[in-house]
Amino acid sequence: MMKVQDTAIPGSEFDAVNLEYATFSNANLNGTCFEDVSMKHARFRNIDLSASRFEDINFEGTEITNCNLAGMKINGFLVTELLALANGKAGQISE
Repeated sequence: MMKVQDTAIPGSEFDAVNLEYATFSNANLNGTCFEDVSMKHARFRNIDLSASRFEDINFEGTEITNCNLAGMKINGFLVTELLALANGKAGQISE
């Protein structure tokens, strides 16, 4: 196991790296790009993903709970509106 702490490595590239079961705590990953990455069984907790983009992602079996979904869109549709429709509350959306 390798522990990296209080280190700045902006602009770094990681290619063909195995980071299975790695933990990132108090990390600044602003502007980070993940491409062709497997993150099966990953857990995200207390994460700020505001203004992030997800493209060509497999969310099969993914659960999203206890999250602020204000302004979040899936294929151009506001998630809050989709959830309101699913819960039979169309027209009662307040964002």
